[in-house]
Amino acid sequence: MAAVTPFILNYQSEPFLQFSWLQPGGEGVYPEYERVEGMSKLAGNPIIREKGSIAFDLPHELVAESSYHLFFRLANVGQAIWSHDDGYRVALEGIDESNSLVSYLPTIKPLQQQESDFFFQTSTKTGSKKVKFILYKDDQPIIESRQWQFQVVPLPALQIQTKLFPKIKSTGDNFQIQIYNNKEELIYQEENVVVKNGRGILPSVRNVALNQSYRVVLLKEKYLPTQIFISFQKGENIAKFRAMLPFDPDGDGTFKLADLAYLLKNLSLLSLFLP
Repeated sequence: MAAVTPFILNYQSEPFLQFSWLQPGGEGVYPEYERVEGMSKLAGNPIIREKGSIAFDLPHELVAESSYHLFFRLANVGQAIWSHDDGYRVALEGIDESNSLVSYLPTIKPLQQQESDFFFQTSTKTGSKKVKFILYKDDQPIIESRQWQFQVVPLPALQIQTKLFPKIKSTGDNFQIQIYNNKEELIYQEENVVVKNGRGILPSVRNVALNQSYRVVLLKEKYLPTQIFISFQKGENIAKFRAMLPFDPDGDGTFKLADLAYLLKNLSLLSLFLP
């Protein structure tokens, strides 16, 4: 507690009449008011206890030439209210500012926790990195996280294995790969993927972290999508999909009675069901 101030500027009745700075009936102020007004005073910035933490669970192996959307958590156990409008911000120490962007700090009151995020790009250069998250109030560091240490490694490859039911030879040049992270964000997409005899290759996959689970979706026009989950490793990874079924002639990604009607109106599509 910094001070107790029982005096009230203007209260013209009990129980605080004797504490009012203004005399009854608007006849001016008491002499005490003028004496206090004339005192030299410090700026009204009382000391506020800043305390909290920055926690994260981030990958330890990222790949080169990639973009990431990652998250961390702030816990405020001090006295201040953290917000961007009051001069609080989080910065990354150890990463070039041109390669990262931290979102504006949300309002975090004492005894509250809040998730925040940042965007980060890796260059063509591989090697180890050490990064810290620092909470600033204006230009003064307030809270510092533990160190996030990670490796930037070469881009992994992805081999696709699939079949086109009921084809004997599964070949085409209009396959599409989509990769989603655990937040269901589309992080990578490759179109016009060539598959020959049931196999295709993506020589380099960007925007993934190694040893993290991703949902990989394989698409082809007129066929129902198929998907698997993959944890990427260094080098070549294999994505073995189930056979793709030609049950989506209208191309909306699902199979329903309207697809049968569409098929009957476009009899040339019956070739999809021939070996």
